[in-house]
Amino acid sequence: MEMNKDLVMFQESINLFFSSRLILIEKPISNILNILVSRPDYFSIIGECARTAPFRSEYKKALFHNNSNEARFSLPKSDIQIVSLIVGLLFEFDKSNISPTDFINNFFPGVKPHDSYVKFCDCIIRPLEISFKNLYLGVAINPSSEVSAPEPTITSSIPDKTKDECSYWINLMIDSVIGDNFISETLRNDCLKLLKGFLHVIDNDDPIILDAMWIGLYHTLIKTNNCLREIKELQLLLEKFGVIK
Repeated sequence: MEMNKDLVMFQESINLFFSSRLILIEKPISNILNILVSRPDYFSIIGECARTAPFRSEYKKALFHNNSNEARFSLPKSDIQIVSLIVGLLFEFDKSNISPTDFINNFFPGVKPHDSYVKFCDCIIRPLEISFKNLYLGVAINPSSEVSAPEPTITSSIPDKTKDECSYWINLMIDSVIGDNFISETLRNDCLKLLKGFLHVIDNDDPIILDAMWIGLYHTLIKTNNCLREIKELQLLLEKFGVIK
């Protein structure tokens, strides 16, 4: 079956995991997160999953101990829960809140480090691939017996003053990117999409999505080597508010 052309970038990011190794895992993690937050169609899916099945709740449910008191990690059955859990986990890896090496070695032990990594790809990355495609194509699996009711939305209303300050620095970066003659048009367009998208997300008052959006924004803008002060100022604002850690 021919792959949906809109899923090519996502599939390539998945394939990168399977052609990599444990010691190089930072690259495929960074790559897939950048792609997920930079494309509006991909981002809308992970955003809806994060709202419907918050990562921290799903992560707690995924961890358990067997009869031998050994720690285990089990995926949920619903596509929405799987995408929220795994994408959230990748964000935690990227922010160094959870060590990917420790996680993989602990939950997917193997004779050799690469054996553990292969198990991780088969048990975590492959289900992400399947569930994300199901959601994208509208064939999601959401068994009613497995999907819990959505948790109440956390409305930690971002103060208007903070929004204005963030918008100020973002607009400065937009002007800077537009006037930068030393970056490619592709990078310029990616930066502008993310910056304008960030303005939209701020207005929607959703800290969970802001945190996810920040990862892609930061890693994309840092490539321009042009907005370092503005990035730092925005980062300080978001940290002060508690949106990012």
